[in-house]
Formats: sequence, C-alpha cells, structure tokens
Amino acid sequence: MTNYKMKFIFSYFLPMVFVLLLMSAFIYNDRKQNIKQVHKIYTNLEEALENKDSVFILSLSGGNMKIVPNGIYELKNLKKLFLNDNNITSINNKISNLKNLEELILFHNHLRDLPIEIRELKRLKRLDLYGNNFEFIPEAVCGLDSLKVLNMLGSSIKKYPDCIFNLKNIKRLYIQNWDGKYEIDSVQLMRLRKGLPKTHIGILPPYITLQDSLK
Repeated sequence: MTNYKMKFIFSYFLPMVFVLLLMSAFIYNDRKQNIKQVHKIYTNLEEALENKDSVFILSLSGGNMKIVPNGIYELKNLKKLFLNDNNITSINNKISNLKNLEELILFHNHLRDLPIEIRELKRLKRLDLYGNNFEFIPEAVCGLDSLKVLNMLGSSIKKYPDCIFNLKNIKRLYIQNWDGKYEIDSVQLMRLRKGLPKTHIGILPPYITLQDSLK
C-alpha cells in the first residue's frame, strides 16, 4: 500500500472514528445520568415537592406519621412509595392520583381498610400490608389487575372473599394470621390454592426493604 493511500485512509476514517467515540461517550454519560436520576431515593417530602416531575421513589418510613401528607398525591410520576413503620390509620382517596405507582409499602401501620379508589392504580404490582389491623380483604384490592405480590400477614382475616380470584396475575400471596384465634384453616387454604393454582401462597413473612425493592 502506497503512502498516499495510507494517508488517504487515515485522513478519511480517523475523524469518523473520533466523532463516533465522542458520540458514544455522550450517550453513555446521558444514560448514566438518567439511570442515576430514576433511582434517586427521596426521603424528604419538601425536597420531593420541589422536584415533582423527577420523583420516582419516595421513602417516608419510620416517621411516626398518623396521616399521609397530601403533598404525596402531587407526585404524579411516583413509582415506589414506602410508608412503612408509621402510625397511619387511613389512606386518602387521592391515592388514585398516583397512576404510575408500582409498589406501595405500608407494613407496620394501623390500617383497617383501604379506599375504593386504590383499584385505579392499574400499574400496582406490589402491595405490602403486613402487620396492620385488617379483618377482611378490602374490596378495592380485588380490582388491582397488575398486582403480583400481596402481603397481608399478621392480620385477623377469617375468610378470603371470592373476588380475590380475580387477581389473575398474582404470583405471591402472603396470608397467615399471627393470632391463633384467627389462624387460617386448611379448608380456606385449599380453597385459595385451588382458585389461584399458579400463585405461591406463603405463611412466612417476606421482609421487603427499600434496597430489596431496588434490585
């Protein structure tokens, strides 16, 4: 190969290679920044409300709250909401505003019911109600078509309603009551397993942490 041809090749291709490398670096940094932004965990509601459109994960666990702050319902892009280990007794019907919510973690509170509007969370995949005061399955839960994990361990539920069989996408159902008086009997358990043959029905607590949820 002549020197002329080599010079031509280098002069033609090297700039192209340089441009491609620059573009690759830019795309990589841009994707890295987006991933970092998506996975940012907000733990302060005031800060979250200053960045409403970019809040995807909010954790207000262990805050001794009795009610859910109204500001949360303004976070329309929220995907994961951790409100566990508080003293919450009810959920506002404004929960339906969180259309993009995929995980709602409410274990260790004092809930007895859920608003019917929760069934409008059509993207909700995980609902953790472990360690609350439920005596029945809220009717609204049966309308959560995308639900894959439902944890109601530690409740006082005597009988599971027929509507629970509407949860065709559910993969894991945790149901064992911890009060011997209301311990689920073998007939109920068999009924559930027959009605939800593809569902793992568990009686041991699946401890869901924030880090577990991010995996």
